[in-house]
Amino acid sequence: MDYSGETCLLVFWRALYLSLLLFPTEILLAAEAEVGMEDFRAGVEAFEAGKLNVAKQHFQSAVDAGLESSSLFYNLGVVCYQLGDYAAAEAAFRTLLDGSNGALARYNLGLVALAREKPLDARHWFEQASAGSAPAKIRTLALTQLAKPDRGSPDSGRHPTGSGKEAMAG
Repeated sequence: MDYSGETCLLVFWRALYLSLLLFPTEILLAAEAEVGMEDFRAGVEAFEAGKLNVAKQHFQSAVDAGLESSSLFYNLGVVCYQLGDYAAAEAAFRTLLDGSNGALARYNLGLVALAREKPLDARHWFEQASAGSAPAKIRTLALTQLAKPDRGSPDSGRHPTGSGKEAMAG
């Protein structure tokens, strides 16, 4: 085929136009990710200062900005649990089920089920968290929960494993 100079120029301008349309999208995505990281860091600081409602707002803003990190969802779950927002805690921990921290998520879902007074659900999660493939610490915690006779009401001092960001790798 014989392409005239005019056709080649038209193809060039269309390609340039398309790349200019896509480039701002990439910039916006990068900016949103940076905003998400800023919110995540602010959430960790608020959590460490004991400002749980503020931490939850920052973590949720990071999620809304498109940040997808196991540490983010873990911390969001911990904060929601501590605030008594068990539905939100469950949703956050469920996002971790298929990742490398699945056993930790299952253990914490067991704690959420206990807090919601669902002992059979809690037993189910603790049994899964105590599987042989789980890390030894999580297995031990889950087996301890399974050994307790009363699954009806959570202990007042029980919280999801860890104290925030340092409990989750990733």
